[in-house]
Amino acid sequence: MGDPSLQPTEEQQDQADEKKSAAIAAFNDGNMEDAVKLFTEAIELNPGSAILHAKRANALLKLKKPVNAIRDCDKAISLNPDSAQGYKFRGRAHRLLGEWVEAHKDLATACKLDYDDVANEWLKEVEPNVSILFSICI
Repeated sequence: MGDPSLQPTEEQQDQADEKKSAAIAAFNDGNMEDAVKLFTEAIELNPGSAILHAKRANALLKLKKPVNAIRDCDKAISLNPDSAQGYKFRGRAHRLLGEWVEAHKDLATACKLDYDDVANEWLKEVEPNVSILFSICI
């Protein structure tokens, strides 16, 4: 997916921004396949953008591909350790996989970095399962 250490040229950045805008429009229209394709094209132009990886992860979640979403979120977080969206969508992916503790950890981190009502709602969804797991372990 390109070398994230290389800075895109101004032209590549402009092209990546155009692809990102088109991807967001496709996402908002419910066309997740096109959104993923366009986010991928934007990432190829600007591989060092954490937000592009996080946004593609969100589209992958809508396509019920949590493992792929986790991979994108891991990349987003490696590029920007303060990527609230990276933690938010990785937490959601872990929740979809039934990985409650990981989901709780990521969603709590997302809320700590940049409070978000949706992330907080998702956090509340996983808390009962985490409590049950911890009560079994004690």
